[in-house]
Amino acid sequence: MTYREATRAPATWQVRRSQDMNGKTASLRRTFRLAPGYQLQRDPSGSGHTLVSPKGPIQLNESAAMILDLCNGTFSGEEIVARVLRAKDDNLADDVRAFLDAAQRRGWIVES
Repeated sequence: MTYREATRAPATWQVRRSQDMNGKTASLRRTFRLAPGYQLQRDPSGSGHTLVSPKGPIQLNESAAMILDLCNGTFSGEEIVARVLRAKDDNLADDVRAFLDAAQRRGWIVES
């Protein structure tokens, strides 16, 4: 499921458990984290950011690095959007969502 598909539904889902739970429900919060094998690094000179991947390093701009830094398993997609908007520009919401969708398609981030 891509980020765009996930954001069409609420961030908190009610999931029916197995029959032995007698129909009880549990809250499942969908968050993003970097995919296994990926690591965000700041250049030693402090001038840029790199996403280290199994396929090689990927140079990132400041906004991309900020978004991926928030993909730590703590925040939902909409929480990431809100945090970036507070720090940057309110007009970036669609761009942040598109970046999350592209990063997920490329395998950089996964839902957890």
